[in-house]
This record gives sequence, structure tokens and C-alpha cells, in this order.
Amino acid sequence: MNKVLGISGSFHRNSNTDTLIKTIMEATKAEYELIKLSNVNVGYCIGCKKCVQTSECIRNDDFKWISKKMLEADAIIVGSPVRCNTVTAVMKTFIERWNSFIHVEQHPLKDKLAVGVVIGWTGIKPTVEWLTKVALGGMGGMKVVGAVTAQGYHGSFTCGNGEKCPRSAWNMGKIIEMMMNQDIGIEKMCEGRVEALPDNEPLTNPSYKILDSSYVSVRDQPDAMQKAEEIGKIIRVKLQNNVV
Repeated sequence: MNKVLGISGSFHRNSNTDTLIKTIMEATKAEYELIKLSNVNVGYCIGCKKCVQTSECIRNDDFKWISKKMLEADAIIVGSPVRCNTVTAVMKTFIERWNSFIHVEQHPLKDKLAVGVVIGWTGIKPTVEWLTKVALGGMGGMKVVGAVTAQGYHGSFTCGNGEKCPRSAWNMGKIIEMMMNQDIGIEKMCEGRVEALPDNEPLTNPSYKILDSSYVSVRDQPDAMQKAEEIGKIIRVKLQNNVV
């Protein structure tokens, strides 16, 4: 039976990232498993170059058994929330460790099917492009079937300082838009949830009212859920027809 491996860089239990990964995996109708990097011990790549001849990392931690599951899988679904305009630290660390695979002529992950999943407020586009084109398709050598993105929940809603904080998600988003002279979609993302007050000035006097601090669930985003199911079905057909 075909095997699908899901790897989540989210720290939260039953997170939006986990939900989309599971939705994709369930739609494949294959045997599947989800690994949360927050629950395992994967250390940093230390640049020792001991993997150059064998494509096997010598560090003795959980990457050893996770890498074996990657090699056994027919498809790999990798997902992360956006942090600082990229994947989470645990996901970045994990991806750096699979650099150990790239040193032999026959890349051991070559031609495995792969999907990227990204959840966030801002920074979704550069994160999903890096994850799919650089990490999965480039360093990973895998065939990227597609990607699924969705809006997530931001801590600025409930930290207590969001309405006046110069570094809240929405205020930093407005500052970035002003600096880049480009619309990155902050107004659309905040619609119905955050209101800029008349005295608001992002650079000197952030002033917002939080209208709705309820949890943002991917299950309430039908387009994302539907796309996850569709990509899972595409993987199922490819695996059934041995198209990799």
C-alpha cells in the first residue's frame, strides 16, 4: 500500500497547518502518518560534511528515524505557519538537515510527490514559494504536485496590546506596505476583524480597534479545504497509476 508522510512545523495541537495536511493525506486514501516537529528532537545541521559520501547525517537524534520514513514514503506533505516571512524555526532546522540527502548522484528523495502547506497573515507568498521551489523541489529533488495556503490566527488578537502595539500583525503589515509602496493585502485580511481608528498613524501612533478576536479556523475557509482535498485526490490518482 502507498504511504504518505505529513510533516508539520506548527507548535499548536490540532492546528490549521495540521488540519490541511491531514485533509490532503486523507484524500489520498493511502496509509498516512503525521509527524509534528514540535514533538521530536531534531538538532541543527552543524556543517560537518560527514554526509557528503553517504548522504546520511551522522547526528544521533530523531532525524534518523524520520529520514527513514521520508525514504519509505511515496508522497510527502510539508506544512508550516509563517514566522518572520518564512517557515517556523523547527521546520527550517528540519529542512536544513535533509541537505544530507543531496550529495549522491541518485538523490534518494528524487521523484517523490510533494505538497507545500502554508498558513499565515502576511508573508504567505514568499514562504510558499521558498518551501515548494527551493526546499521541496530544489534541495528535496521531489516532484511538487501543488501547494495549499490559508489565513491563520495571529497572537496579536489576544496578547492584550494589539490595539496600540507598533508591532501587531496589522500595524507591521501597514508599515511594510508603506515601505514597499505595495499592497500586500492587509486590508482584506483584517476586514471585519480590525478597524483602523481616525487617529491611526502606523509609523508614529498605531491606533486600532479589534472587532473580532475569535479563532480563525481553516475549516471556515472552504476554498482552502477544497483545494487540499483536490490535491490529495491528484496524489491518489498518480500513486494508483504509478505516475511519479
